[in-house]
Amino acid sequence: MTIVKLTKKTYSFLLDSNYVEKSTCTRIDQKRNNVDYNDKCTIILGSTGVIGSKVIKNIVESLVNTDNSHTSKGYTTSLILLKRKDTFLGKALYSYNEYNIIYEERVRKEMSFEPDHSFVLIQSTFKSKDNSNSRIVNIYEIIYEDSSKWDTILSKWKRQNIFTMLPEYNLLTGIVSCLGTSKSNLQNEAFTNKKTLSQKKVDYDLNLAIIKSVTNSSVRIILLTSFNSFPLGSYIPYFRNKIYLEKDVTGLLEFSNVFIIRPGPYVVSNSNYDIVSKYVSSESTDFRSFLSQIIAYNFYKTQLSRFFGYCVRANDVANTIVTALFFESIDEKNSKIIYVNSKNMT
Repeated sequence: MTIVKLTKKTYSFLLDSNYVEKSTCTRIDQKRNNVDYNDKCTIILGSTGVIGSKVIKNIVESLVNTDNSHTSKGYTTSLILLKRKDTFLGKALYSYNEYNIIYEERVRKEMSFEPDHSFVLIQSTFKSKDNSNSRIVNIYEIIYEDSSKWDTILSKWKRQNIFTMLPEYNLLTGIVSCLGTSKSNLQNEAFTNKKTLSQKKVDYDLNLAIIKSVTNSSVRIILLTSFNSFPLGSYIPYFRNKIYLEKDVTGLLEFSNVFIIRPGPYVVSNSNYDIVSKYVSSESTDFRSFLSQIIAYNFYKTQLSRFFGYCVRANDVANTIVTALFFESIDEKNSKIIYVNSKNMT
C-alpha cells in the first residue's frame, strides 16, 4: 500500500462518517410514500430544543399537507412531551400556520404521582380548518421541573391507568430522543443554586432511564446522537455520552426498531449576524452552540464540511426523524438497528 493510499484510508476512517457504519447506513425516503400517522402515540424528549421543536412542527403541519396522497384522509396522532417548564408550545405551533390549523387547549390540570409531588398536564388539540380533512394531532405536555423523576411518572402511566388524560399505554408506538444538555443549561442550573446537572446525567442517564421505563418490543426508538466523525465521538464528552447511549440502547434493550440519527452540525440560522445575536450576550454565551452554528452555516455544502462530520440543515434532520418514526416499511433486510448520517438526510 502506497503512502498516498494509506493517507486516504486514514483520512476516511477519521473524518468520513460513512466509514464507521457504511454497511448499515441508509437513506430514508423523505417523500414518505409509506408513512402512516394513524393511531400513533409517541413520546418526544427534548421537545423544546432546535430539532425537537421542528419535529413537532413538522407533524402538526402534516395536518394541512394535501399533497400526500399515500396518507389516509383522516388520522389521529398523539404526542407526549416531557418538559421542565411551560413554554406555551401550543400557541407557538399555532402561530406557524394560523390560517390552516385550529388550536384548542382542551385541559390544563395538576396531577399527583407521589405524596407531596405533582406535575402539570396540558392536553392540546390541533386540527385542520378544512372541514373535509379529519386529521387530528393531540399533544400532551407533562411539565415537571425535576427531570430525574420523569421516568417515575411514565412508569406509573405504564403500570396503572390513573392518568386518564393520557392515551392508554398500550397505544405507545415510538420514542424520539432529542434530549441533551448545553453549556447554557449547566450554567443556569449552577447560577440559580438548583440541583446541579452534569452532562452525563442528562445526555446518558436521563435518556436511558426514560427509555427503559416505558418501552417494549413493539416500540420504535429514534435516537438523535449528534455526532458524525471518529474524533468528535471519541474525545468530546457530549458526543462520547451519546456513543454510550447508542451502545446500551441497541445492545441491552429490545425494540421493534432503533434508528440512530447521526447528523453533523446542523444549520439553523440564516446569517452569521443571527448566530451572534442568538448565542452571544453580555450575560452568558453558549460557546458550544455558537461554534457549532458558525461551522454549520459557513461550511454547509463545502468540501470542508467533512472535517466536522458533514453539516446538514436542521429541517432535513427533523424530516428524517419524522419519516423514520412513521414510515411503514423497513429496508436494509429488516434490520432492527438502522443508522442514518448526514449524507443520507438531504
